[in-house]
Amino acid sequence: MQHKAELAAAGVSIHIVAFWPEKNATEWRERHPEFVVPLLLDDGTTLELYQAFGLGKLSQWNTWHPATLFHYALHIAAGKKAYKAREDVEQSGGNFIVTKEGETIFHKRCANALDRPTVSEMLRAVHDFDKQACR
Repeated sequence: MQHKAELAAAGVSIHIVAFWPEKNATEWRERHPEFVVPLLLDDGTTLELYQAFGLGKLSQWNTWHPATLFHYALHIAAGKKAYKAREDVEQSGGNFIVTKEGETIFHKRCANALDRPTVSEMLRAVHDFDKQACR
């Protein structure tokens, strides 16, 4: 991970939340060995954690957004293997920063698969929170 040292210096630990069965998580880890972070799983039957963060279903347009399809076409054109989804591709995702006390200090509910915040945006939220906590 490119910004791992910077995130660690800011006191941020990363966890990935996914709604996969254990088998899919194991396969994902094999495909992405660079992500050595805790993986929190919801088996996909309740989606309690997703619902707690207000993550619902994407529309067909946002699921199959032209920019997303173009991204995957470039991925395949570069000779990379296409990933066959075994989970609900319409389930929206997001990026959240939650303090040890359970306070959400950053949230980004993604409109489509490519709609992600930058590391700089997330670090800014951490630094802003730290400044407020020091007052």
